[in-house]
Amino acid sequence: MKELIVLLLAFILLHDHVAAIPLSSSELSNKQRQGVVVNLIHRDFSPLSPFYNSSMTRSEILVKDAFRSVSRAKSFNSAILNYNNRLNRATPDATTIFPMRGIWLMHLYVGTPLVESFTNADTGSDITWIQCMPCEECFPQHAPYFDPKKSSTNLIATCDSAVCDDYFPQMCSEANECNYRVVYGDGSATSGTVMTDTISFYKGGTLTYSNFVMGCGHKNGGIFLPEEVGITGLGGGKSSLISQLASNFGKRKFSYCLVPYSGTSRMKFGVDTQTYREGVVTTPRVEKGPDTFYYLSLEAVKVNDNVLNPKDSTASNIIIDSGTTYTHLERAFYYKVEWAVVVAISEQAYPVPAVEPFNLCFKESKIIGFPDIRFQFAGGAELLLTKDHTFIRAAYNTVCLSIIPTDGISIFGSIQHMNFNVEYDLDAKTVSFAKADCSEEL
Repeated sequence: MKELIVLLLAFILLHDHVAAIPLSSSELSNKQRQGVVVNLIHRDFSPLSPFYNSSMTRSEILVKDAFRSVSRAKSFNSAILNYNNRLNRATPDATTIFPMRGIWLMHLYVGTPLVESFTNADTGSDITWIQCMPCEECFPQHAPYFDPKKSSTNLIATCDSAVCDDYFPQMCSEANECNYRVVYGDGSATSGTVMTDTISFYKGGTLTYSNFVMGCGHKNGGIFLPEEVGITGLGGGKSSLISQLASNFGKRKFSYCLVPYSGTSRMKFGVDTQTYREGVVTTPRVEKGPDTFYYLSLEAVKVNDNVLNPKDSTASNIIIDSGTTYTHLERAFYYKVEWAVVVAISEQAYPVPAVEPFNLCFKESKIIGFPDIRFQFAGGAELLLTKDHTFIRAAYNTVCLSIIPTDGISIFGSIQHMNFNVEYDLDAKTVSFAKADCSEEL
């Protein structure tokens, strides 16, 4: 009997230990092979968001998001310029520039015991980080700062570690600690030490993932609010959450389905979401630096029967980004699309003074039918966008084209993703779309 008790205790201890270490694909449980599902919380529409303001109307939120979208689009260009400049320097600056933060929030639990962190979920960033003790220069936050010394699974990366060599080879302190520094397009910044720790997406720690590489921010500042504690990087680079968790899911794949104007949508990691869906269209993801961004090739935009080709018809002429609310088109190409929309609606209504930052608006009561607008990507992937994708009510009786001109690279924004299941397969180098009722995913 005594031997049986000892064996049972050993089994329990072994089971608990195995659950907290990385697993090879051959060792994964069925549940882990299926991946995980997390909630994406819209920072303005969701009552679960600390930024939610119940007094704001939908139109007010959409216009507010449009201004944020314009700023984020500009910051993509700053990030690309910084990347190109670094390539041309004999001694590259180790500072990384990412676009300003997007519109989605998610819960991330860090350490042992797990500590809740409310972070920005950003497909335009790679590095995940949270504010940490000791805080030398930190922005105020409501939750306690994460203390790595209180986590039994925390390890600060040293300069000679494989972690530092793989992710941050040019950042080393006199104390032999691996460092990181990130600047965002709005001027916000974070710097600190690189650490590894256990993470989970669930409060109870149902599934945990150990040795996750992330930033422990000791100096952080800029446009951050007390409700935020950091950023979860969902970009395409090797330090992103997607790439790091691939060993647990057996693949670098994630998807989301955005519910129109809803507070909560779903993101899935490692789940084959498109396999059994009808009408799936797939376009290649173009490899181009920085590898954080998801570059695609936009071949044409079709307004009813009018086919319009972008001035820059080369591959990688558009970035798909869920954190940018509205689609932005290179200015010359945008005006071609705008002209085609005006022609299509001209028998019903003429443009009225636009609600900033939109460029084209109409009186809603004058319009009986809206034109079909199709985005045609490389590989034969054509997306038919409905009125809900292409026009928003920006004010009383005023609808505006939800596409905005930009002087930089074009961006395929999240309003145009609504009610599509969008799957990113980093290994196959593809992005797939399938029409869906995303409310059924909840």
